[in-house]
Amino acid sequence: LGEGGQEEGSVVRSLARDFRSSHLYLGLFNAIFEGDEGVQDLVESADERPSDEERAGVVCELCRRCLHCDLMSPADVVGSDPWPHRLLLLELLGRHSRVLEAGKAALLAGGG
Repeated sequence: LGEGGQEEGSVVRSLARDFRSSHLYLGLFNAIFEGDEGVQDLVESADERPSDEERAGVVCELCRRCLHCDLMSPADVVGSDPWPHRLLLLELLGRHSRVLEAGKAALLAGGG
């Protein structure tokens, strides 16, 4: 029904209920922390994808590159099984990537 869907607290609780989903998030966060520019570009490109199918393709590519996991297709991601919250990955990763970039810029500006 008509929940807002924007509440981060409920998103976090939903993710916490699904171990595999949170495990996927952690693996991808760790890969992005390691600084692969191709991965960061891919994450940032997700913000520009208008459709769920295109965004799902980005999730699959991230999984291939970061987790060496070739088992998912965009249709699996768009569908609700077995990880119903996977599409949230793109929003969270995109937001996190921007936070990291802002942090790096602040360090460069202040600590030289």
